[in-house]
Amino acid sequence: MPSLRAAGPAGSIGYEVTGSGPGVVLVHGWCCDRTYLEPQQAHLSRLHAVVALDLRGHGASEQAADAGYSIEDFADDVAAVTAASGLERPVVIGHSMGGLVALECAARGLACAAVLLEPAAILDQRGKDYFLRSVPAVAKDTDGAWRRRFAERIMLPTDTARRDEILAGMPLTDVRVAAAAMRGMGEYDAAAALRRVEVPVLVIVATSPEDLDAVRSLCPTVTTGQTVGAGHFHQLEVPEQVNLMIDRFLALDRL
Repeated sequence: MPSLRAAGPAGSIGYEVTGSGPGVVLVHGWCCDRTYLEPQQAHLSRLHAVVALDLRGHGASEQAADAGYSIEDFADDVAAVTAASGLERPVVIGHSMGGLVALECAARGLACAAVLLEPAAILDQRGKDYFLRSVPAVAKDTDGAWRRRFAERIMLPTDTARRDEILAGMPLTDVRVAAAAMRGMGEYDAAAALRRVEVPVLVIVATSPEDLDAVRSLCPTVTTGQTVGAGHFHQLEVPEQVNLMIDRFLALDRL
């Protein structure tokens, strides 16, 4: 599928569209790209128009010198691509950092529903503090060693799906983008976003320590699930589990 280009707030955004039907937008995680949700793209494009994009500074998208890399900034990229592809209030599905972006889209009313796959820290303050403490190390990670160790820690020893590619690929993102996005995850006020959400939200965790009861208490529209036998990249490792939960969520809410 050839890459399309959209004019985003911080430069050109690369994306592609597969399938037809109700709209779905796929948002990748930190130091990743749109290929990290390929199993969901292939599965959902049978019944949906699926847009997969590269966030600013990632993959095929531009890295503007004065660009911001907060979660709110990334949500602006989703809004730009959604408009360019002619979708109106799609379901936004995000993995890791992309899960926070999906939440922000739901909070803004840009999405009719959101799916958060093993999201980065939502209410987990220890996780947020870790992100903020790590910013200086990420900014100096020119050889990629820090990010390779980080990726290894969030995978289970038994995870095999694209393992070598993930370890080699995460260090490829420019350190300025990686550090700024890491800060963005630590600073994002997900609690405030949850309070603004009025649409259905599905949170699927793998190994996350997130307090899901606390998440549901702030947002009554949240449904939660957990995959078995996979680490942080569960959408790649056990896509059959993830895809079935997404299907059920979409069917129940007639999306």
